[in-house]
Amino acid sequence: MAAAKPRHDVDGDGRPDVLARDTSGRLFLYRGTGTSTASFAAREQVASGWNVYDMLVVPGDIDGDSKGDVLGRLPNGDMYLYASTGNAGTATFTARVKSGTGWNMYKNMI
Repeated sequence: MAAAKPRHDVDGDGRPDVLARDTSGRLFLYRGTGTSTASFAAREQVASGWNVYDMLVVPGDIDGDSKGDVLGRLPNGDMYLYASTGNAGTATFTARVKSGTGWNMYKNMI
């Protein structure tokens, strides 16, 4: 039986990663290293302009390609999917695709 792939593997290397957004809307990737002494590599900026979203959710692999995807919610409740390309740093995510409306009725999503 194959080992389960981590849900939050943005770059597709089999190790969990962390995404973080700063107050100016820049999105950073912290690649998982697979070691306990230095769990994550130095941050890499992978996008900007993400301050338009009032909530980001990283639910894992939505499209079945073994890479962690991101959902961004606008204040009006529109939700957009950004599929990970596995190409962190150059074109980390595909163009956004609207995945629904009315999501502003929720305070938290995990």
